[in-house]
Amino acid sequence: HLYINPVLWNQGNQITSDVMDIFTENQQITRAEFVGSPMMVSELDTLHYNQVAGKQMTAWFRDNQIYRNDVKGNAQTIYFMQEDDSPEPVGLMSIQSGAATYYIDNNTVEGITYRNQPVYQWGLCVEKGVNDTWASQS
Repeated sequence: HLYINPVLWNQGNQITSDVMDIFTENQQITRAEFVGSPMMVSELDTLHYNQVAGKQMTAWFRDNQIYRNDVKGNAQTIYFMQEDDSPEPVGLMSIQSGAATYYIDNNTVEGITYRNQPVYQWGLCVEKGVNDTWASQS
């Protein structure tokens, strides 16, 4: 168990929660469970952060890299949309559902499955999301 403001970094993603349990096999992380306000944050730039939050989160690892992230209970996503040829965000998508699964490859979300009647909202970019906490990776 990891307590007292634990932070896990993987592929540029920061995951925080009240309690973190990390499971290994053959000296490699296989999964990590996050309980108590878990949040996964990815920095787009110094003003914009893609975010995933919920009541419970399980990150699944292959070769020490996250390939799937399951969120149970009040799954919330804040995602800044970008045009392919521009680093500037053009819009903001906010999605809430009872649960969600995020499929990740090379630090890119390749697919998302939302469960239990997702609610979608989108609009112009804002500078803060669910949580504006970001710890320096050092």
